[in-house]
Amino acid sequence: MLQLEELNARRKRATDEITRDAERLLQRDPTWQSHPVLVVQSEGWQAGVLGIVAAKLSEAHDRPAVVLVEEDGSCGARCALPKDSMLPERLRTARRCFGRTAAIAWREA
Repeated sequence: MLQLEELNARRKRATDEITRDAERLLQRDPTWQSHPVLVVQSEGWQAGVLGIVAAKLSEAHDRPAVVLVEEDGSCGARCALPKDSMLPERLRTARRCFGRTAAIAWREA
């Protein structure tokens, strides 16, 4: 059980650290508060916690948030939406426009 607790503590520390980094990145742009969607990107962030970080940013700022990490020449991303967002429905409607160029998936809360 101690090993599981240690892994959970590391995940929480990584989540908190990346969330602070993401907030600092937002603060660098003096116009960030006027953007309808928050997008932050960095190298070296732990990919396994990006969804949690995106959810924290989305909840804190009441708008969609996208968190990207660059690794080995490609990017991974997670997105979180405010609870009343219409984006999932709009993506379902527009899915035919994406074809094979994008993978679109989400979990309903």
